[in-house]
Amino acid sequence: MEASRIPGAYMVEREISNAWISIIYNDVNPRIALDQAVKTANREILYRMEEFGYVEDGEVLKPYIVPTIYNIEYWLKETNNDE
Repeated sequence: MEASRIPGAYMVEREISNAWISIIYNDVNPRIALDQAVKTANREILYRMEEFGYVEDGEVLKPYIVPTIYNIEYWLKETNNDE
């Protein structure tokens, strides 16, 4: 199973990888490396959520519905009924 896709989620994978490299090759304390990775990933996710109109100045404007097989099927049925 794969993690849910949200705007900016690519940064989570990137920052986990960066933290791993810092820990293994640069002897960075794991807690420090992971703390920095979380901050960087969260900043990017918030930036993307603002870019797509879900958040503004830290306030949620509209909920982001994480796509799942169930709501995608519902959306497809809803679209087909509109035609």
